[in-house]
Amino acid sequence: MSQLFEAIVQDLQADGWPVLLVPNQTIAVTRFHGEHGQWECQLHLCEEQRQIVFYSLCPIAVPADRRAAMAEFIIRANYGLVLGNLEMDLENGEVRYKTSRDIESGALVEYLPPLLCANVLSLDHYLPGIVLVINGNVSPAEACAAVENAALVLSS
Repeated sequence: MSQLFEAIVQDLQADGWPVLLVPNQTIAVTRFHGEHGQWECQLHLCEEQRQIVFYSLCPIAVPADRRAAMAEFIIRANYGLVLGNLEMDLENGEVRYKTSRDIESGALVEYLPPLLCANVLSLDHYLPGIVLVINGNVSPAEACAAVENAALVLSS
């Protein structure tokens, strides 16, 4: 394990994240329990590119017949996001939230927690809309509006 990856894992553990390491890779797996569900998270260190990528994996796969609607929801949700984005694998319906950052020299402790926090809170925020789209209860536009309006109510 590289010194950089070891330092990242130590920072995660110090912040209370349970960490499992993927053998022979610079990937740390953890879990998060939010207000709307719980899911697996993965931190990938791309040392050659000097980048950290953090994923929250949506706990529900999108059925094939709902993927076009989910793609529209994701486009609507991503518009205007500053830190991170939703993405979907069209082959298997996996949805995930991704945040990433170039690694600068200096303390990881300064920028790792905000990267992770923004990630898990964003998936937790959008998860109810994802469920609405999967269930076909509302259009992608209505699901996105419902999620955004809930955020407005919470912030006022």
